[in-house]
Amino acid sequence: MGKKFSKFFGRKESTTKFTFEHLPLVCQLKIFTFLSAKEKAVAAQVCLQWNRLTKSPKLWSDVDFTEFTLCSVAGGEHHCTEQCYKAYQRRVMLYHQFLMDVKPFVRRFSFAFDIGDYRDCWLELMQSFLQASRCADLTTASLNWKQTPMKPVRPDNITWCTNDYNEVIHRHRHRQRLFVKFFDLFTASCPGVEKLVMPFDWSERSIQALCRLQNIRSLVLEKYFVYQTLDQTSLDQLIQALPRLTRLSLEVWTPSGSGLLFYSVTSASLEYLDISKCRGFYLGNVDVPKLKTLKASRHPWNGPLVTADSLRVPCIHHVLGYGATHLEHLNDHKMESDWQKSVSESLNSLLKSICSCSMHRSDWDI
Repeated sequence: MGKKFSKFFGRKESTTKFTFEHLPLVCQLKIFTFLSAKEKAVAAQVCLQWNRLTKSPKLWSDVDFTEFTLCSVAGGEHHCTEQCYKAYQRRVMLYHQFLMDVKPFVRRFSFAFDIGDYRDCWLELMQSFLQASRCADLTTASLNWKQTPMKPVRPDNITWCTNDYNEVIHRHRHRQRLFVKFFDLFTASCPGVEKLVMPFDWSERSIQALCRLQNIRSLVLEKYFVYQTLDQTSLDQLIQALPRLTRLSLEVWTPSGSGLLFYSVTSASLEYLDISKCRGFYLGNVDVPKLKTLKASRHPWNGPLVTADSLRVPCIHHVLGYGATHLEHLNDHKMESDWQKSVSESLNSLLKSICSCSMHRSDWDI
C-alpha cells in the first residue's frame, strides 16, 4: 500500500530507519527509567552509548537494596551456603560503589540490613551512600535497620546460656544506639520525606529527629524492642509535630505490669490510623475529626493479674463516637450513617472481636 501511494504521488519510498539513537537524550533516558536495576546493568553492556546512559544520575532515582536475592543459581535443589552470602555481599557492594560514582538524584530509597553487624559493614555502606547521593528530593523510604533477611541463620550455633542471652541484649541495644546516629544523618540528608517505613526505638533523640520531617504524610513505625515503654508525652510530641500526617501505623508492645495504659490520640490531619499490631495499647480518648479509617484488633491479654470485675477498659465504640465522628471504616466494616447512636448486628459482631471492654469481651482467657 505504501509503495502504491508513493508511486501515485511521484515520491520514492524512504529507506531511512528511525533508530533509538535518533531519539532526543531526554527520551532515551525516559525509556531507561522503566528498566529495573538488573536490567539497566545488562543494558550497560550493550554498547558504549548505552553504558554512558546508565551512568546518568537522574536514572537512579529509585534505589532499592532489597532487590538483590541471596543466590542467583536457579533450581529448587540448590541449598544456599555461606559462599552464597559472600557473593550476595559482593554484588551489593559493587552496586553501592557504582552509585557512589554516579551520585544519583534519589527519590525512593529502601534497604534491609542489620546496621549492628560490624563484620558486614552495612552501616558504613548506608551512611556513605547518603553522604554521596543527592537526596534533597527523596520522598519515600523504607529503612529496615534491625536485620538482614538475606543472611542465612545457622540454628546449630544458637545456644541459650546466660552469656549468650546477655550478648544478644548487648547487641540489641548497641544496634539501637547506632540507629539513633544514622537516623540523625538520614533526616538531615532527606528533609523532604513524605512516606517512611521503619522499626522505631522511641528514644527522645529519635523522636526529635523524626519531628524534623515536616512533609511526612504516611508513617509506619514497627516495633524494635519487645515491651517498649511508650509514654503519652512522646506520642503527643510526635503526632503534634507532624502537621501533614494523614496515615499512621503503629506497632508498639507496651509493658503493663504496673497497670493498664490508656492512650489519647489527638490530630487535626490524621485520616487513617492502624493500631492492629499493637499490644498493651488501649485507646482511652481520641480527637481526630478527619479520621476515616481505623484498624484495630484484640491480642491475648498481657496486662497485670487482676480479676475481670476490676478492669475498666473504655469501649472503643464510645471512644470513637465522641472523638472520630467522621469515621467511615472500622477494619473492613463500612460504618452505617447512624453508627454513633445505634449498633448494627454486624458492627456489634466486630466489636466483640476487637474491643476489650467488659460489654464486648465475655472472657479473659490468655
